[in-house]
Amino acid sequence: MRNIIIGAVFVLIAIGVFLTWIRPQLDAAAVLRREQTSLGETLSRFRELRTVRDGLLSRYNTILQRDLDRLNVMVPPTPETGALITELDQLAQSHALLLKSVDIGEQPEQPGAAFTRARGMGKRLTLNIDLVGSYPAFRSFLQDLERSLRLIDIDILSFSVGDKDVNQYALRASSYWLGSK
Repeated sequence: MRNIIIGAVFVLIAIGVFLTWIRPQLDAAAVLRREQTSLGETLSRFRELRTVRDGLLSRYNTILQRDLDRLNVMVPPTPETGALITELDQLAQSHALLLKSVDIGEQPEQPGAAFTRARGMGKRLTLNIDLVGSYPAFRSFLQDLERSLRLIDIDILSFSVGDKDVNQYALRASSYWLGSK
């Protein structure tokens, strides 16, 4: 009987040691295993992203510099309002039009705009342009504006007929730049 009691006491001591010292250690080890699994999944995702990044970088490096320059003219990284005004003035002068005024205002991103909707980024400049000249010169101006590299959408066009084939034209247009997201 004594051996049974001693055996039972040792079993109770073993259960007590297990519950007070070994069980918390096992729980901590289980938490560490879950964390290790999570970190392994994160590391795997980083490796996938690195592969995608390397692929995109290699594709980017195949683009010719002149094509990148053209893209930067089409949708520049900054508003470049001075260059835009200069381009409009030179275009107007080449078509014998008088550029009376250009008013440029930055607009917040509009979800309905094709550029911002397609890319989810970018900012819009609103241009109010007043020109004076003949109708054929104005049509030619619009054709060259359409062919220019800078992306410009004409939103509103109004004109008033003047004397001696000299008309006044008012354009409200939008130009885009990348901006930061």
